[in-house]
Amino acid sequence: MKKSILFFCVLSVFFFLAGCATTTKKTEVESPYLTTLGDFSPFELGDAISVWKNGDDVTPCEMTLYCVPRTNKIEIHFSRHINKVALMMNAENCAEFERCVGLYMEDYNSGNFDKNHEPTKDNSYGMMKTGIAWGLFGYSYNADIKARFNYEIIGGKPYFSMSLESGLANDQVDVYSPKMTMYFSPSQLETIMELTDSERIAAYIKALEEEAYSFDYEF
Repeated sequence: MKKSILFFCVLSVFFFLAGCATTTKKTEVESPYLTTLGDFSPFELGDAISVWKNGDDVTPCEMTLYCVPRTNKIEIHFSRHINKVALMMNAENCAEFERCVGLYMEDYNSGNFDKNHEPTKDNSYGMMKTGIAWGLFGYSYNADIKARFNYEIIGGKPYFSMSLESGLANDQVDVYSPKMTMYFSPSQLETIMELTDSERIAAYIKALEEEAYSFDYEF
């Protein structure tokens, strides 16, 4: 499985100049994540599959992934019951997802799973604050939610889990996002990683830039 996982979160490094020796040094904290990849429209990365838990069995969840260059986000579009849903992950979210998947894969490769494991906040791999949009026929509502990563035994198999908590819709007083948990096998995670590989996305953006800005004649 690729070490470079998930979600094209292109990093930029900031170096800060030290202050004069006679003054107190101050450290400014800036986000290491790019806020945009370019002024381009969203483009489809491809289709992937996760699963829903159904007792001791699972049912498929078909997803389509998109890159949104203007905001440096990955969007995961899928359906749950009567709702269309879009999970909108920024670069920091993607980095946390990658970190948690890495921890899960370490457990998977070493067989470090407990067959009696019950997922809780205390034993999770990690958590992120992210955005979600949903609606019956389109994305009518938006909310900021928490998502927690763990693993859960389903039918004797340790699936990686992403639990989306319910959140109050923006500008609403009584509308909440649907609470749900998505599950992934190692091969399903690998598909997502391949679709969102940072080098693959960077190459696509570079091709768009060359087509948009290249000009053979210059004074």
